Amino acid sequence: MKKFLNIHIVSENQIGIIEVPLTQKEFSIKNKKLNNTLVHIVEPKLVEALQSHFDSPVKIRLTQVLEHTPLTIKVDLILEAEEEDTEVEVFLEETWVY
Repeated sequence: MKKFLNIHIVSENQIGIIEVPLTQKEFSIKNKKLNNTLVHIVEPKLVEALQSHFDSPVKIRLTQVLEHTPLTIKVDLILEAEEEDTEVEVFLEETWVY
């Protein structure tokens, strides 16, 4: 079972989609490690996507799994810049890929 998460930032459009490959067993709500698993899969993919999009380093401050159905993850991060770093709130929201 693959899940896909749309990267959503209020001030930006069409950043990208992250694939979250999980088996049905791994995605079970009974899986007590599900949130940790999601965070470990999503964080490096998000950093790579945002560094490519903004052409600047990204540091994650906090990642929270808000919902499992539909899958929604909130990430607070910092976009580093030469002049001034910017705090950004990113939402990863489950979407469909056809």
